[in-house]
Amino acid sequence: MPDNYQNIDECLLKAYQQTNFRLLNSQIQIQIDALNPDLDSFLIDNNAFQWMYISADNPQSNLVSPTENQRNRTRLLKYCKDHKIRYWPGLAVPATTDWPPEENLLLLDVDQPLRDLLAVEFDQKGYLHGRINGLAHLRIMDTPILETKNK
Repeated sequence: MPDNYQNIDECLLKAYQQTNFRLLNSQIQIQIDALNPDLDSFLIDNNAFQWMYISADNPQSNLVSPTENQRNRTRLLKYCKDHKIRYWPGLAVPATTDWPPEENLLLLDVDQPLRDLLAVEFDQKGYLHGRINGLAHLRIMDTPILETKNK
């Protein structure tokens, strides 16, 4: 399977695939393994060619407190601002009620090495990514983060 799907629990993979990924203040919804023409129009309007959709919430898919999630979101926003990464706020809404919606960011023109670095830095199991006029892909990271980082 592409993008390391073999490295994730089947239930968690299904949850990712059934989640509604959307951009706030727009009608744009991102579907995994599908073309997303509304997103392509957004990219064209913003002179962008590739994208990443990531959350800093609930590291390693373990629920944490709202306070910790907010601290992680603040760090991700600061990183984007400090590195002049263009971003747009989003929300990932699960298909079931056993997991809360997560705040996300759509990052514009972020290449694969930086995407993976951000996933590691913010201790995420996966993220969405794609290119203009291409499919949206779910990238599952190879291994969990084992060391404790200073946050």
